Amino acid sequence: EILMEAVARNDDEIDFSRFDAFALVHPGAGQETDFSGDSPWQLWSGFIDPVEMEAVLADTLGTPGIPTNDLVDGDTFYVDNVMVLPENASQDGLTFGSLGIYAYQVGMRLGMIPMYDTTPSSFPNSQGIGAFGLMGYGLYNASGFIPAFPCAFHRYLMGWAEPETVEGDGTVNITDINSPGPDDTFLVKIEITPTEYFLISNRVHDQNMNGRFDFGDANSDGIPANEDTLLGAEFDFFLTATTNPFHYEDVGGVDVKIVDTGSGIMIWHIDETVIRNQLGIGRYPNDNPGVSGVDLEEADGVQDLDRPGGTHAFGSWGDSFRDGWYAVFGPETIPASFTNAGTPTDLSITALSLPSPMMGISISFGEDLPRVTGEIDGTVMNLSPVVAQLDGDAEYELIQAADTGMIY
Repeated sequence: EILMEAVARNDDEIDFSRFDAFALVHPGAGQETDFSGDSPWQLWSGFIDPVEMEAVLADTLGTPGIPTNDLVDGDTFYVDNVMVLPENASQDGLTFGSLGIYAYQVGMRLGMIPMYDTTPSSFPNSQGIGAFGLMGYGLYNASGFIPAFPCAFHRYLMGWAEPETVEGDGTVNITDINSPGPDDTFLVKIEITPTEYFLISNRVHDQNMNGRFDFGDANSDGIPANEDTLLGAEFDFFLTATTNPFHYEDVGGVDVKIVDTGSGIMIWHIDETVIRNQLGIGRYPNDNPGVSGVDLEEADGVQDLDRPGGTHAFGSWGDSFRDGWYAVFGPETIPASFTNAGTPTDLSITALSLPSPMMGISISFGEDLPRVTGEIDGTVMNLSPVVAQLDGDAEYELIQAADTGMIY
């Protein structure tokens, strides 16, 4: 109703057909920052896409969107999508920034996919990608004032980053994914099944490695304010802020907090079959922590992102691979380079550098075993293959059932 009124009031002055995205900003904060739970009447921020808009209007206007006075090729133009946004995000005596909320909803409008766990609805039992991406809990980094950049998978999904596919042993130098040159390798893809692969990036949180958050500080007070600018700011500085080790140094007679960020090589396990299956039943790719569609391989071996809570639940300083920390990801490490079905790959990835804007990794595919591939009509979902002796010869057969009822 609010959107219908907003369109009606402005239809004579605005040519809505000039736009393909619309935002409705309401007074006050949204319910997503009502952490005290005392304002149930507040609106949730969100994005209503064209399919949802048509469903919402089915029993009222019965149109694909809010009709306007504007025409496109002789037909009525409809406002068929809307981002619902709060005027501000602070409430309950707490200060929050709304930039993260705005950036997240723009991401939804562009076609990005939520990467947090929404189940159970009362209290999710895992954190998805945590604070390591805008479409996870990264929208709340630095209390929503400095949201995270999109994760490597979303940059690939949106066509903003084209990975270099590696198929053989070797060494690769990877530039910081946030500041690559035109000819730099900044994202590496290693396929392990037809629909599963690892995406490898060098995620630098602190680009100049000075231990401080840098931005356009007009008055040099170290605090982002209205007179300052975030253009060129280190938006990834706060990815692991809650767990970063730090110390204080005297800078011009002032004790300044110097932070050791969790920069390093990040290895993402992508399973497009899981992503498609989850979206196909109206759920999100990371709703099942047992088999995630987009899963960060946490270098320290502690699967904090797959837990319901805790100090490190949204990701930690120890989750990136780097020399001097956990540097190796392979078939015998924790986590291991297995497929989601539990099949060993023999793949080993080793970080050769300390955190820096350019990091080297070595890649080994292990023993080169002969492989036979084939296509199955349908999907296998969670149906595991079975090894059996069917015909009495010296070789075993691999049996796989599909959701179509066929057995291969």
